Amino acid sequence: MIKRFLLKSGFTLIEFIILIAIIAILSVHALIKSTGMSVRLRTQGLGLASDLRYTQTLSMTHGQRYCLVFGTQNYQVVNSATSLPETLGAGSTVALGAGISYGSFSPVLTMIIFDSHGAPYYSTSATCNAANAAAATSISSAASIGLIRGTQSIAILITPETGWITQQ
Repeated sequence: MIKRFLLKSGFTLIEFIILIAIIAILSVHALIKSTGMSVRLRTQGLGLASDLRYTQTLSMTHGQRYCLVFGTQNYQVVNSATSLPETLGAGSTVALGAGISYGSFSPVLTMIIFDSHGAPYYSTSATCNAANAAAATSISSAASIGLIRGTQSIAILITPETGWITQQ
């Protein structure tokens, strides 16, 4: 009798698939809520971190200093030898997304420079040329670049010497 009841009270395949879909939707919703961060802010941070890594890679590949220069609502990668910007995606300047702005910079900086070994430097100059890149200050403790959207914020960290880039 009990065996017969268990066999008749099971899920059909359609009911099981619907249950799995509902669990997946609730999980994604909970994941987004639990991070406490908007998708746009996280995506902007990942893009900035990726472009910092690209700048570091260009420096090591070409054996010369490249700069990531910050504007008020944008940034660009510049070759210090030629002072010309590199192409990033559709153009040479990446604009921050709607509602996203820079937070604090630690140390105070206007550009991050990488040498031919990938070591990070910083400068408060807004012009990337050979003289400014050579005069840049070595990062002695983790540098932080903040991004803000409303009440949410993230930081891109750059470690000294190695230039390891992470997002928090």
